[in-house]
Amino acid sequence: MKVLLGYKDIMALGFSKKTAYKMLNLICESEDYKKSNLAKVIDSKKVPTKLFVKMFPEFKEVVGCEK
Repeated sequence: MKVLLGYKDIMALGFSKKTAYKMLNLICESEDYKKSNLAKVIDSKKVPTKLFVKMFPEFKEVVGCEK
């Protein structure tokens, strides 16, 4: 299980590069992401797996993240 997901990881789920970047931007603009100050700690082109699954629960099994 990966802790951080980048656009290439999202593309591996079957999305285009453009859609993967849009998904990352959605997560980075979310209140959960902003409240956690993650942008100061990690690369802005990566997001935590748990936040990804929270925003897109249909990928919980594919990503392999337990809540």
